[in-house]
Amino acid sequence: MKWLRKMVSVLLVTGMLLTLLPTGAWASDIGDWNDQETTPTPEGSWPDENNYDISWYTSATEGSTTFELKDAEDLAGLAAITAGKATNRDGETIQEKFSGKTVQLADGVTIDLYGKEWSMISGFKGTFDGNSDGGASITNLTMTSADNRSGGLFASISEKIENVEVTNAYIKISTLKNNTRVGGIVASATSGTPTINNCSFEGTIIVQPDSSVISDENGVGGIVAEAEDALVSNCAFSGIIQSEAQATGGIIGLNANTNVTRCENKGTVNSDRNLGYVGGIVGQDKTSSTISTCTNNGDVTGGQSSDVGGIIGLMYGCSISECSSKPEASVEGNSAGFLGGIAGRVLSNSAGSNAKITGCVNNGSVTSFENSSGTGVGGILGGIYSNGFSVSGNVTIETCSNTGAITGQDKNGATAGGILGHHKDISTALTLKQCYNTGTVASTQKTGTSDVAGIGGIIGSLGTNATSRMEDCYNTGAIKASELDVPAGGLLGRLYVLNSSATGKSDFSIKNAYNIGSITGKTTGGIYGALSDDANPTLENCSYWDSCGASGPGDIKTSNAMTDDEDWPENLGLDQSIWTKVSNRKL
Repeated sequence: MKWLRKMVSVLLVTGMLLTLLPTGAWASDIGDWNDQETTPTPEGSWPDENNYDISWYTSATEGSTTFELKDAEDLAGLAAITAGKATNRDGETIQEKFSGKTVQLADGVTIDLYGKEWSMISGFKGTFDGNSDGGASITNLTMTSADNRSGGLFASISEKIENVEVTNAYIKISTLKNNTRVGGIVASATSGTPTINNCSFEGTIIVQPDSSVISDENGVGGIVAEAEDALVSNCAFSGIIQSEAQATGGIIGLNANTNVTRCENKGTVNSDRNLGYVGGIVGQDKTSSTISTCTNNGDVTGGQSSDVGGIIGLMYGCSISECSSKPEASVEGNSAGFLGGIAGRVLSNSAGSNAKITGCVNNGSVTSFENSSGTGVGGILGGIYSNGFSVSGNVTIETCSNTGAITGQDKNGATAGGILGHHKDISTALTLKQCYNTGTVASTQKTGTSDVAGIGGIIGSLGTNATSRMEDCYNTGAIKASELDVPAGGLLGRLYVLNSSATGKSDFSIKNAYNIGSITGKTTGGIYGALSDDANPTLENCSYWDSCGASGPGDIKTSNAMTDDEDWPENLGLDQSIWTKVSNRKL
């Protein structure tokens, strides 16, 4: 299908604004949180003796495959049965995993778990229907025991959980260790081919370590802590997540080979962990999952050197499509990490791995805090970096746009771009096409200098030896460099060679692209700000506005030439099979 994008021209008295649109356009620390929280104080546990009811199970007709729960005692009975803690009138232990069977909530019931500690439904292998479409819900789920290593309504599933609404929940885990999993609905969905559909969780999730040593391989998610070979769809989180887990997400913490679609984060997702992965939808994806039509409406914040994204924190060969971060959303973190309105960082973990971001829109702000050099801040993707390993891969960013404010704060010079912040992976090829930025891109620099920092309307800084290209892109946003020497370019801030001794050196081309955003700074360029000695980009049909405040290579165009209703395709060299234009209008 041909992708058409619409061009809107606005002719001003003192300047000119040209905008292309898709035709279908559409930190705090742990101590602070502890001071603010009100911890529930449950007495006893739901599956304790006399706190559960299994008559719904024991009185069922032999061979029954469907069971109905009507109150909190019934739900606690399900937890007792799956854990092998339930006994019948004869004192015999009853254990059932409900494989091939369905357990559902009755129409209109509110399962109120107030006042007692919840013990998770473990090893559930059937279908659980929360019947939210029929007005049923679960409220006041509470987990605060120091004995808890994981948390959630369910400990693990292997089949289907659907139509579950959990409200006013409170889960606090103070014993974060290896393999800790905390999810609002499900802790672990990694067995079989599990499905989690139409589930919502509203409440507070707090996960802290029990010592100064923070372990790896743990996850926290507003819906599910870890998902593998799963389908997670139509799910939503609202409330607060405060986590020091390795991977923290508004919907999923750790993810692998999972289809995530039509999910939304409406809450605050915050992590103080250093070297963590934090996302509005997914914290970390390790394989080739797909994430589509998901939305971030909340604030996402990461700790020092963390990868933070409005949709996903860290991705490998993942594919993201038609996802968005809304204007009220924000992404923030310390400047040593990678921050993006959609994705924090791409890491190529195997030769030939492919990561793809298509049709995504960021309207929220992305801001790095002052810390140290090495930042990457982007409207769509914060950075591409494989921790110094030379692994060939491919990254594609296509038909994406940013309107949010992108700000890098760094004492040695931040790297920020309207679409991509920093590509610093020697062997990963980049294809970036049909993307645009209209948001302000700014960098502040306090002391010192950096040989890799740069800010640009499309890409902040690019340092790779792999063949890479930018095509059919434009910028209208203001590019504001710091008072010191951070190079600023209308499309690209800096191009450098990561390894000048490597074969091929720099092979980067820009084609059919233009800038009309204003550029301020000490080292500027209408197309690119600065090049290293070995960098030699190829420019084809690249132009910039004559009053943008910068000069350099590229075709210089007047505002009239760039906005003429009849001659714009020839003047800008744009392909009308890709771009369309509406008539000029005066403001």
